[in-house]
Amino acid sequence: MSAAHTVPLLLAFLIAGCSRPADRAASPPETPPAKNGATDAMPQHLLTPEPERTFVDGPPIDPPDALLKWLETTASAEPKPRIRLPVVVRFRDQHRLGLDGGHIGTSPAALPGVVQVTLDDSAMGISLLDRIREACPDSKDTVCAVWLEGTWAGGSSHQLRVFRVVGANPPAPPGGGAAIRALIESKAPR
Repeated sequence: MSAAHTVPLLLAFLIAGCSRPADRAASPPETPPAKNGATDAMPQHLLTPEPERTFVDGPPIDPPDALLKWLETTASAEPKPRIRLPVVVRFRDQHRLGLDGGHIGTSPAALPGVVQVTLDDSAMGISLLDRIREACPDSKDTVCAVWLEGTWAGGSSHQLRVFRVVGANPPAPPGGGAAIRALIESKAPR
């Protein structure tokens, strides 16, 4: 190949190589100046805070039959009201890697006739398992008594759709103190 043929090919190669998109992308893109002295040009997605809710007493959790009747009638009415229930949640195993439902009450022992529940945490941003571990940090516990807030889906599995863990549940009052009650959201004007 002669030099007359090589020079045009070399020149074409250099021109094509300099116009590659990768070479143009090596320089940083120009950023528009920040407005109002702000240094972060990223939009902020602010979350709307959860409204404050007021709860009033529902029925006592004992006897379980009366509570279940209330859950299937009043707590299942449309639109479904938010309720709060004391629930003893069971971990699936001693390693606390999953949940295995629970029962309404404060005692770790599931007494005969107690209302067993399945828990649906699909409406929660952080899993119910993680929230339960926070509420009951002792890694030796295989059950955790907590107050759960949500709506009653009911059905044969007695499903509670959980929105949040309100907090750890104290044990039943000694010596037969005031009865522990389910709570229901008040619709009174605020």
